[in-house]
Amino acid sequence: MEILDYFVRITGLKNRNYAARLLRQHGKTIYVGKKNYLKADIAKKGKRPGRKKKFGEEELKLLKKVWEIENYMCGKRLTQLAT
Repeated sequence: MEILDYFVRITGLKNRNYAARLLRQHGKTIYVGKKNYLKADIAKKGKRPGRKKKFGEEELKLLKKVWEIENYMCGKRLTQLAT
């Protein structure tokens, strides 16, 4: 909180939320005013956790083969076909 207040006071920004967003932008040049700029590489962005895989390599190959045999039918129709 103190660091953000100090940053806002030094840069002359009026909005703390905007200042926090600027600090989160990694590796971009941010212009504050006409002549002043900041290189925002303060913290590296972490990799976001993605969706967990439902199928392994073997299952995926089999599904692709079925999809190809069915002439690349959409997933909605493939599920209707399976039931």
